[in-house]
Amino acid sequence: MDFGSRALESYATAFTQAMSPFRNGNRLKIVVDYGFGRLSSVFPAILAGLDWDVVALNAYVDTKRIPTTRIERQKLQRKIGDVVVALHADAGLFMDTDGERFTLVDETGAVVDGCSLLALYARLFALRRPGAKIAVPVIAPAAIDQLVRDVGCDVVRTKADTRMLVAAARSGSVALAGDTDGGFVCPEFHPALDAMFACSKLLGMIAASGQTVSALLSESPRFWMARQLVECHAEHKGKVMRVLAEGEQGSAADYTDGIKVTHEHGWVLALPDPSEPCFHVFAEGLSLAEAQALAHECCNRIRDIAA
Repeated sequence: MDFGSRALESYATAFTQAMSPFRNGNRLKIVVDYGFGRLSSVFPAILAGLDWDVVALNAYVDTKRIPTTRIERQKLQRKIGDVVVALHADAGLFMDTDGERFTLVDETGAVVDGCSLLALYARLFALRRPGAKIAVPVIAPAAIDQLVRDVGCDVVRTKADTRMLVAAARSGSVALAGDTDGGFVCPEFHPALDAMFACSKLLGMIAASGQTVSALLSESPRFWMARQLVECHAEHKGKVMRVLAEGEQGSAADYTDGIKVTHEHGWVLALPDPSEPCFHVFAEGLSLAEAQALAHECCNRIRDIAA
């Protein structure tokens, strides 16, 4: 077994070199919450080299206080927003314990949801890399396709699975891959989920734009998403998928992952869980009510088929 020597030093050096295009003199003030995770022993030193004004929260390892549930993470994220507003910071970051994903907070203290974060990242990246391909999962908003297409980029849809997203990033044809949970892969640095590099690059693009986070978000088209969970025993999943597919013959159905049907004003996706006895239903509409109605109708159909 071989162990790489000076791994952290090599990573930090490569990180600084990759971020050199964003050293444009725009000094950001950011708040970073490490959530008592292990990144607190690595990321602060790297951020120091970017010449940003950084305020660190919970920047020490405490395994007993690491947030393990969504509710616990949301509480910490709301606290970041309060600190961002109090310090008049440009943005806030919450770093997941595993170092793969991050959450963005804008200058008003509002937490940016995962779909909006993906749309923001894709748009800023496309503006800097016209002609590039960006990989996103099938559950990402359709608005992202139009956002990047307007500046000459293409979107590649993958299965709603992290492994498939990373595989697309490693294909050599994709310049950026991102999911709807704050996970991004930047293949030019290394083909893996890396919250430290991904959030730094995003902040660099925000600084280069000269605009606030909320202003950049307002430039993206509005979209409304809904997600529901419907129980379905494992032995009925095959039947549900077959009946749904038969009912959509001749329509605009996509079988990249599950069954995704595009309607005049949105789409709905029925995705069987690989291990749990349930289906995940995602929908997008012209309003939240329309998205919820599409998801609700699909859930009822799954229940009827499985009955």
